[in-house]
Amino acid sequence: MAPGVQVVVLRDGPLPNDSRIFSLNENDEWQDAPLTVTGLGSVEADMGSEETLAHFASWAIDTYAADYRALFMLGPANGVVGFGEDRHGAHAQPDLLTPADLRTALERVAAQNTRKLDLLYLDGGPFGLLEDAAIVEGMVNFVVAAPNTRFALYDYARYRHLASQSTAPGAYALALAQTDATRHHARGLPYALAVWDMAYFEPLRLAVDELGKALQAYVQTGPEQRAQLERIRRQIQHYDGGGQTVNAPDPEDPYVDLVHLATTLTMTHTNAGVAESAQQVIGSMADFVVEHYVENGQFQSGGQMQCVDLTHAHGVGIYYPPSARAESGTANARYLNHELFHISPGWGWTDFIFMDNGSGLPFPGEPSPMADDFLLMPVLVNGAADSTVHIFLPLAQR
Repeated sequence: MAPGVQVVVLRDGPLPNDSRIFSLNENDEWQDAPLTVTGLGSVEADMGSEETLAHFASWAIDTYAADYRALFMLGPANGVVGFGEDRHGAHAQPDLLTPADLRTALERVAAQNTRKLDLLYLDGGPFGLLEDAAIVEGMVNFVVAAPNTRFALYDYARYRHLASQSTAPGAYALALAQTDATRHHARGLPYALAVWDMAYFEPLRLAVDELGKALQAYVQTGPEQRAQLERIRRQIQHYDGGGQTVNAPDPEDPYVDLVHLATTLTMTHTNAGVAESAQQVIGSMADFVVEHYVENGQFQSGGQMQCVDLTHAHGVGIYYPPSARAESGTANARYLNHELFHISPGWGWTDFIFMDNGSGLPFPGEPSPMADDFLLMPVLVNGAADSTVHIFLPLAQR
């Protein structure tokens, strides 16, 4: 039993018309109901629609009174691509929640309620960029996120009991991340997990804005400076984004650790403007990241052993692609055209990574951006649940 905790789940499996609503009360009593009880008017949920997420979350909040509210999202993810997907329904291609869709859904939930969600738990990765934090700015108090690939170690019964034992949302967020880290460690699996305090998002966003402006000015001083920054980009901590080695970071991945980047810039001969801006980023990160949990490890994937080095991971990534070329249909193009994140227009970081307006001016040997941007499934381990099941799970604690 979990005194004071109620759970309601929207589950959508891989088959047509298998969407269901499940609820679990504090006495461990389950109830099963069709999707129509939420008022969506369908027997099949489109998990790639912002309408589904917004309607379900608002319905759950209205139906289940609570002092604290958490939203758990489980499914495939990729930081600048989106979260979850629906492979059946009215869409010719798999539908997914883009970053812009997620923000639209959460804005609708916020507009219908008088306060923010206390916690957002993202059980999918990589989905731990500063840009991903921007999605929930002003609508969520704490976030538990994974900037690198996640493993399918679903432990929601334990998460529920942790909620009954926690005294505040921040403490609950820490307990969730600590539990996940312990379970990964016990299996020898690599992990990078973080708890973010969204009250400190804006100072960090502004610090990165200034860093982007300083880097743009520095690069414009000559080709040697441009080449120097590309060497730095390749050498710092990366997070998996579907580059050359799926499920393991490599230099062709478009996500880098923000603190490791800033720290490297402070120790590299650039100029005073870059060094000062980088130091400001480091200071702002100390407030934003409540705690992060990191460990190297290895696992079997595709018949090969993958060794994952996360030594310099600090809990927040940022989009820093190996190419600035914005070819049609790529994440680069969508980012540059401000289709993904509301913070990108006029942001110094956007202006830096796309300072040639997407034309490229590539470095020698620079790879083309990935032709197809895709979501990364949670990596299955022995005894894990089927990762084709996608869940929206608000948890309410009285």
